[in-house]
Amino acid sequence: MKFSEVWKNWRMGYYNDQEGILQRYTLEQEHWRSHLENSKEAIRSFCEESKENEVNILGSGWLLDVPMDYLLQKYKKVKLFDIRHPNYIKHKYRNERVEFYSIDLTGGYSEYLFKINKQQLINGDWRLFIPLNPLETIEGIVISCNLLSQLSGLVGEYLQEKRNFNEETTLAIEKTIQQMHWEHLPSNRSLLISDFQEKVYSTSGELDSLKPLVHINMEEKIRQWEWAFDLSGNYKRGRSVRLDVGVFEKSY
Repeated sequence: MKFSEVWKNWRMGYYNDQEGILQRYTLEQEHWRSHLENSKEAIRSFCEESKENEVNILGSGWLLDVPMDYLLQKYKKVKLFDIRHPNYIKHKYRNERVEFYSIDLTGGYSEYLFKINKQQLINGDWRLFIPLNPLETIEGIVISCNLLSQLSGLVGEYLQEKRNFNEETTLAIEKTIQQMHWEHLPSNRSLLISDFQEKVYSTSGELDSLKPLVHINMEEKIRQWEWAFDLSGNYKRGRSVRLDVGVFEKSY
């Protein structure tokens, strides 16, 4: 990977987010257990009847929510896609049937937004960018695993905090990233698992706020559950955070 790509990924928070996930899992392991098992079961259920030879996991990361033993038994190839793969995971799955791909799943859109200047922003040039489809030639089953809100959210945070984009423009860009990701998933062989709503509670257990995390229309959820994301008050100081998670099959 080129230094410019590493610098962009670091500045946009991809690396810190990946490390932060593992740290939060360590703190919240018991609370995360049902969410991780629900994600694995959704993947197993979707793959059960498939006759494909390979499966592709988008946003593989630490593989906390992926039933790797099951996938390795069922498929000849397991392909893992992420912006960066932890060394621990690459070492653990040194297997000729497991392939690692370091890839920007926004199709170059995040890099374009990283480089955009103020005048281009004022002109609305970001609306004209046509990303590559990183999944265009992909074969087999495709699983987007707890990725969608992160894919857009990290870009949105960077644009607001580092580039001073306003909230309206940032939301429009996040929606564009999510729509592109959904459209890039192959029809009739893709499963998407994503948190779609954040619920923040006070120390007394009262609901403080609701925040939508997905801003596009997808097919009807086939399953839903609650993820006890942070009950220790570290993510939002003095507050607990729960996420609503949905499972979507793409049939069109």
